[in-house]
Amino acid sequence: MYPYIPNEDPSFSQTPLTIEMLLAEPPTYLTDVEEMLIEQRGMRELPFPGMDKSGRGVCLKNEVKACTMGALCPLRHIIKDKQVVCKHWLRGLCKKGDQCEFLHEYDLSRMPECFFFSKYLACSNRECPFRHIDPESKIKDCPWYDRGFCRHGPYCKNRHRRRVICPFYLLGFCLDGPLCKFSHASFDLPLVEAQPKLNFRPNYGVTCHNCHERGHKATHCPHLPAQTQLSQIDATKLKQYASQAQEQQRRNIFPARALHYVFRVADREASYKFYTEILGMKVLRHEEFEEGCKGDCNGPYDNLWSKTMIGYGDEDEHFVLELTYNYGISSYQLGNDFKAIHINSDKIFDLVKSKGCINQDGTISIKDPDEHCFCIGKGDVKEFKYPVTKVSVNVKNLKESKEFWPDLLGMTVEKDDENACLLSYGPGQCKLELNQLKDAQLERKTAFGRIAFSTPTENLKMIEDVVGAKNKNFIQTSLVSLETPGKATVSVVILRDPNDHEICFVGQEGFEHLSKTDPNADRAIQEAIKKDGSRK
Repeated sequence: MYPYIPNEDPSFSQTPLTIEMLLAEPPTYLTDVEEMLIEQRGMRELPFPGMDKSGRGVCLKNEVKACTMGALCPLRHIIKDKQVVCKHWLRGLCKKGDQCEFLHEYDLSRMPECFFFSKYLACSNRECPFRHIDPESKIKDCPWYDRGFCRHGPYCKNRHRRRVICPFYLLGFCLDGPLCKFSHASFDLPLVEAQPKLNFRPNYGVTCHNCHERGHKATHCPHLPAQTQLSQIDATKLKQYASQAQEQQRRNIFPARALHYVFRVADREASYKFYTEILGMKVLRHEEFEEGCKGDCNGPYDNLWSKTMIGYGDEDEHFVLELTYNYGISSYQLGNDFKAIHINSDKIFDLVKSKGCINQDGTISIKDPDEHCFCIGKGDVKEFKYPVTKVSVNVKNLKESKEFWPDLLGMTVEKDDENACLLSYGPGQCKLELNQLKDAQLERKTAFGRIAFSTPTENLKMIEDVVGAKNKNFIQTSLVSLETPGKATVSVVILRDPNDHEICFVGQEGFEHLSKTDPNADRAIQEAIKKDGSRK
């Protein structure tokens, strides 16, 4: 039997086998694709740029970090201090070539650590080319524990070895030195120069690609050069700054605008004359209600009441006042929680010059029929284009108020000292001033008021959740919808600060429809005053 042997000569179709042919190695035949892979032929000079430049010269420009071609450079770019063999190069898949930060050399002593053995302490591959390192050999003794105390405790990545302290070392000298079997405690452990401290918790589920130890990532590797660790610290600081920026953004998550302050008036006719004739305000809208408000806008009263919005301009621009009148209530007791409303206008200053008291700062103080104080100054405040500039209230604990208004409600602190704090939601808006009471106790009697702000309706629930998470007592009325006869329905959340000052947040969208100025509002309140028989 003669086997078929391919030969270039077609005349030989069959050749008898000799003993030499039987002992010789069988010939190998390569396909075209195999030849291309061996010779690294492709569409380009190489399958990947910079894949194999072993026969090229070293780029001298790269030695001085002046080469701008990067991986496209035809010369070799050598990266020094490669400690670990590239696992992608082992499979022929590394695209970085000489740019790779790992070693392209089959060196068993520098092979990466086996992932399965490092994590599960077992590897099913009997011919595994990666290193199987005993976890115990990678753990080092904790220098802080040897010193006396380690703050990481059982979570420390290093070994806490209990040792007996050397009595000779305590006396001052030990002949065995570092070879002593007992512990030589160092109570003045110096920090390694230029070695920064990275604060992180060890995670033994990860393995470092730099030193192949468990418990940390390569970005927190203590074996990195000092300069690299400093760059890692800079990155950590950037993350801290980012978290601080996110916190600042969370604090300013409630964009708002100051709307009005609520007064309870007992004599509606006298109040109407004071605000229109003395202060020169105009009635913006007047509404009558047959039952108490769900948000306690008229106070703890369930009877007929009215609401009158009065000010120097439309509610969508000006800070105005809300006068609530309860039918049948003849008087209110004013506490010391409210201090004053500040108005800056030359015209109004001339109107009240002869009717009020001149203060030391040149302003004029005047009170309404219910003893609410107004401080009138000249209109020389350039940052305000509207007359009402500030609402001043008194607090019993200014420190708690500083934590509540800026931190929870996102107001900006514009002025701060030990006796007062000035807050606002933006330039040009009416400001809120908190004043520390000296020796007197804060008293909120039946004439207490509230300040109102508008914010997008979608923020109301967030405001309630954030404030309620801090203290449930800060929530006076949860999110509720208030109806006005013949007008738009608005959503509100009523809060209460640590000094029991009431704050109303109203949905901006509904309030824009509700706050339209009524041209017949002045006539409506005059008719209501004439029909009112509760004061007779």
